[in-house]
Amino acid sequence: QALAQQYVAPCPGTALESLFVAGRDSDRLIALVCPEYALSTALQPLYVALDDVLAELLASSNATLPRPPAQFPLKAVLQYNRIDGAALTLFADGTAVALTNGQPVSTTLGTSQVISLTTTLLDSGSLRTGLNTFSVSDDTQGATPTPNAARSVVLVRGPDGVYDAQWFNTADVPELAELNTLLDEIILSGGTAVPQEAQDGTPEASSETPEPVVTPSATPTDG
Repeated sequence: QALAQQYVAPCPGTALESLFVAGRDSDRLIALVCPEYALSTALQPLYVALDDVLAELLASSNATLPRPPAQFPLKAVLQYNRIDGAALTLFADGTAVALTNGQPVSTTLGTSQVISLTTTLLDSGSLRTGLNTFSVSDDTQGATPTPNAARSVVLVRGPDGVYDAQWFNTADVPELAELNTLLDEIILSGGTAVPQEAQDGTPEASSETPEPVVTPSATPTDG
């Protein structure tokens, strides 16, 4: 699968990254901004592997800045924030983390099931690239943020980056049926409780996103 020249998400305050990829026929310099919300499925494994190596090398450096918090983890391929506050995160290795009442529980899915879920959502035509469920506020001072309307939001990592969609009326939404069934099954089964020290990257129960100075600020778009 061909790689694009850039993978960029609207995350003010996030530094520009560069990734040089040498190929058989040509070399490519890829620009990256906010990779958690921008990486495609083709580039994700390479970037994650490099990030893990760099994290180990830079662990003892005081000059290393931590990654900004993100509701869509770097290693995730699907994020579902349901209108009732429950959430589901799927990772490429089959790990599924459900969140209910602030408590994350995990289970393991088959790789084929993860691929089927993400492919079905992308093929539905309801999701688009560009983080359409997010908007960036230019003024983050002196104003009280307006609460977000209750909604369900889905983000899926796909061939061209991160795709997303939102639903304010979630009754009988075909695209959400399989996700709802899976999320409810994990919650009801109890799964495996995720230890507090291992919860980095676990989605928050709240529909709020991190501050817009580091990540997109989730606010409903028109329509």
